[in-house]
Amino acid sequence: MAGYTMKMVSANNFQGVGYLTAAASSPNRGWVSGFEFGMTVVASAAFTWVMQRCTTSPSATSRTSSLDDSADAAANWQAWDTVTGDATLTAGVYALYWPFYQNNSGRWVAVNDRQRKTLPATANNGYMFGFSAAVNVVSGGLAEFEG
Repeated sequence: MAGYTMKMVSANNFQGVGYLTAAASSPNRGWVSGFEFGMTVVASAAFTWVMQRCTTSPSATSRTSSLDDSADAAANWQAWDTVTGDATLTAGVYALYWPFYQNNSGRWVAVNDRQRKTLPATANNGYMFGFSAAVNVVSGGLAEFEG
């Protein structure tokens, strides 16, 4: 199974820092196996980082996911960052919900197959990586996925 990484960067007043959605033309199932995040701000405050289901693609910059092995095929998943409009989020459906102190960074890693988060095989559906509410901070991260 091919492995990919997706870089996310945001400096806008939106919930999403990055999105990963199934390709509209050829959706297939995949798995998120890791997620890193952090913020570069002076003030200190508590935030909640989330990985939340979405049912549409965002208004954002489309990014090409990086292949872990260049011999593998390109991903059938669309990566997005530099969000200018959040996707439609599924209320209360979180794969991760992590209260965090702003000046820290974090990393979640699936330690086995049961902890991987399944990416749906439905066109334009996927996950938002970001905050539980819109915030205006510079933030970034890296998502690792397989498919």
